[in-house]
Amino acid sequence: MSQPQNRNRWIEAGFELFAQEGLEGIQVERLSRILKLNKSGYYHYFGNPERYQGVLMRHMHKQADLMVTEIRACAEFDPGFLHLMVKHKLTILATMQLVRNRNVPMLMETYREVTNKIDTALLPLWAEYIGLAHNQPLALRYFEMIRDMFFSRITENTLHYDFLVMVATEAKALVLDLNRT
Repeated sequence: MSQPQNRNRWIEAGFELFAQEGLEGIQVERLSRILKLNKSGYYHYFGNPERYQGVLMRHMHKQADLMVTEIRACAEFDPGFLHLMVKHKLTILATMQLVRNRNVPMLMETYREVTNKIDTALLPLWAEYIGLAHNQPLALRYFEMIRDMFFSRITENTLHYDFLVMVATEAKALVLDLNRT
């Protein structure tokens, strides 16, 4: 296998472990066993854990950019964006890990940058879905609250379309109830 392919395998495997377990899940020996590669390759490509984490955060940006491109092609929040979340499950789970590890400055900065990209693309769909298309700043503030709650509730097993519909429906119902009062 070529060097770039091996390097990419280290990145993909590390990103998956990060998405599932956070920084605690990423150990050189464990990655080496999973990939059936000598851990000297890790040090050759990345040098040290801090550089590797930086590479993973750049990979996170690339994944978010892919998601943003697809969000812009969505016609509606449900089902379009909700199915997109399932498709990009690892990216969503990795974003959750960024939140949970926000005490690490590089991860918090990545979280801010990634969510800003996604929020910008998603806001028109979200605002329309919850009936606040006329007030996108308010829709964004509400979305930020819902997102925080969402990240506290998701797991790898619950990140599926039915769960996402339930959360989105609850969020939309609250806005409808508030508008009735």
